[in-house]
Amino acid sequence: MNKKIFQKIKDLTNDSSRSSGYFYDFGYKKAGPLFLGYIFWLISESKKDGIKNLYFLSRDGKVMKEAFDFVSNFLDIKSVNTYYLFGSRRAMLIPGLENLKQNKLQIRHLISSWWVGNRVFEFVDRIGLNISAHKLYKLAVKSGFKSANTKVKSSDYEKLETFFLLLEDDLMRLKIKERRVLTDYLDQEGFLRSKSSAIVDIGWGGSMQTTLTDIYHNKNLGPVGGYYLGTNDRIKALRTRGIIAKGYIFEDISLELKQYLIWQSSEILEFICSAEHPSVLSFTRLKSKIVPVFSEINNDKFYIKSAKSLRNGLFDFFNDVLLKSELSDLKTLFIQTDKDRAFFTSFLYKTILNPKLEDIRNFCKIRHIPGLGQTGRGRFIVTTTKYILSLNLLKSFESAYWERGYMKTLDFPQKIVLTLFSKKYQERLVLYSRLKKTYLGKLFNLV
Repeated sequence: MNKKIFQKIKDLTNDSSRSSGYFYDFGYKKAGPLFLGYIFWLISESKKDGIKNLYFLSRDGKVMKEAFDFVSNFLDIKSVNTYYLFGSRRAMLIPGLENLKQNKLQIRHLISSWWVGNRVFEFVDRIGLNISAHKLYKLAVKSGFKSANTKVKSSDYEKLETFFLLLEDDLMRLKIKERRVLTDYLDQEGFLRSKSSAIVDIGWGGSMQTTLTDIYHNKNLGPVGGYYLGTNDRIKALRTRGIIAKGYIFEDISLELKQYLIWQSSEILEFICSAEHPSVLSFTRLKSKIVPVFSEINNDKFYIKSAKSLRNGLFDFFNDVLLKSELSDLKTLFIQTDKDRAFFTSFLYKTILNPKLEDIRNFCKIRHIPGLGQTGRGRFIVTTTKYILSLNLLKSFESAYWERGYMKTLDFPQKIVLTLFSKKYQERLVLYSRLKKTYLGKLFNLV
């Protein structure tokens, strides 16, 4: 990467005279560099792979598409067409289901993340599966739960697997119905009439790419590629089929500590990428058109307002870098080494690893709604706790989104309790110690 661009980015992010509120600054100085590097990488990789059409998936892809178009228009790049495609894990997962007994990874997707503490019936409600209360009770009991109202514990995963296997016939009937409408929506949007296509999304396991690839394959159009901020190890199944599936910050959650840390704080990345509209549950026919069915649950007003301020900062950063740099210097960003990508990532990574009190005060107001489908349960990205000598302290740490932010809020007695009784906390202390001795020193030299 050109040293002049390197220095320009450092100067802009270090300019203390520019400030329009915490989340604007976060977008300008933390998210801006990451997305700038990512978009130039995405333009370069998609061109190298011969991709002609990029479909940015909702909701996380909305900001990415706007950023991609912003850079492409400035540099007059016309080698690829971009589209915004409605979808979600829920909207793609059900239509993509196959034999659950042969592919239990699909059950893992149905269970989703942050499943501990949910009641059994909520797993059915949130995916929109309509079955009677009596049948639900019988299946829950047959799976080993006391009732459908039982709260799921961390030791109940096998029971949940059994529960979904017993629901397979109901799921397959729903799959047939939803796949037909999803296919018609994709055809309506031109997705099934365009070859050399790829999706763009925040990433992780590639479940939506798998469903789209299977539908694409049935139309004899070949595979659908995928470009992400990051991927976990479940996406390897796509690569073994020779399908493009690339991550920018990390691929397959390797054991590199810096990548692991950002993966553990993925809710911050989702906040950066959030759109104002609710998540898509499925699709339906409205007269002669296929339209998305949105969840009734959306992020709160403060979340939406803060995310908008963040995006304003992000695009102002893009504008300043592009306008204040020579075209020849900007073109060097299309070729990025691992060190270059680490540089772009490091602005956000510094905050995730070593947050200040200002970061904690602001992110403790951001309530993130996780999970799959129609669920209203959410937690703040950073939480504080008054618990000391009780199991609630251990539980509150176990359920923390931003672990490092949570650890910064602890007082001395709480740290002692967690050090003595939480294996996870002990592991994190070792992890952060290793980070400080290895990667962190290089990181601070970069920024």
